[in-house]
Amino acid sequence: MNVSRARRTSVFGVASILLTVGAAVGCADSSVDLPTSGTLDLVLTVSPKTIPSGGTVKISTSAIGTQLFGTVIEYGEGTVDSIGASGAQTQTATRDWTYNTPGLFVVRATVDDAFQGRLTREDTVTVN
Repeated sequence: MNVSRARRTSVFGVASILLTVGAAVGCADSSVDLPTSGTLDLVLTVSPKTIPSGGTVKISTSAIGTQLFGTVIEYGEGTVDSIGASGAQTQTATRDWTYNTPGLFVVRATVDDAFQGRLTREDTVTVN
């Protein structure tokens, strides 16, 4: 099998990769054009880190990728929130969340991208 890659830039300044795969015998070459707008990244911010029982934290996410499906936020006490991205290359979201039970909670954000897979970030909240 022959594999070749060539990097090019479109007229809009968005880079893409042209990947050509073909077999040595009896198979025609096939090409797929994959956009590469940005390396998949996710920033998760939780503030404040320590609150009293019944207190509220601000949870913010910022994602960049090629074709984002969306971000899932797990608040650490069983609740999950999904934020769709509909194929966008960037996505930001902010949620206020109230914790009523004392303890240490792990907040987890996961972003999924059609071309670059999945990326997860974690942070903690201490509720006194």
